[in-house]
Amino acid sequence: IYWVTAPIMLTYCLAVAVFSLPLLDFLYGGRYNSYSWLMPLLAVLAMITVVACLLADLPLWARLLAASSAAVAYALIIHLLRLMLGTRERIIAAVSDGIAGLRDGDYSVSVAAPSGDDPLRRLVENYNGIGVRLRAQRQDLYQRELLLDTVIQATPLALVLTNGLGSILYGNLAARQLFNR
Repeated sequence: IYWVTAPIMLTYCLAVAVFSLPLLDFLYGGRYNSYSWLMPLLAVLAMITVVACLLADLPLWARLLAASSAAVAYALIIHLLRLMLGTRERIIAAVSDGIAGLRDGDYSVSVAAPSGDDPLRRLVENYNGIGVRLRAQRQDLYQRELLLDTVIQATPLALVLTNGLGSILYGNLAARQLFNR
């Protein structure tokens, strides 16, 4: 019986640890995210549990029932963990891609905020807020440039903008008429 109960108890302890990951994230300020060890560890524990169930001193039908139940339970745990961690990975990848877009001057990318994960939800909301603010600033700057261009083009004074080498960068309508261009 010890060979059967020891892996099951290890699995129980692992399940408690896995479901306390959000608590660890909170305690470590969101820096505790090393989940790469979970899947291999679960696979090893599943194999140990199944082998222990098959080697137990029980009738054959009980050993087969215990081994198949353990295999199904582990498969379910692994599937649920992949779903849970996969959602986090997709959201983090989307925010990372969005930040790369911001760096390149593309402020149009928004990410849908997850409903259940508070640290990720706050991250996504902050990212989306930065995007909204940068879009508004860019639109405001564009409107100011249009207004300034309209005022400069409408003025009767000839205005010419040059660079340090003397090349003409900009000239209004009055300057073009003055220089016949």
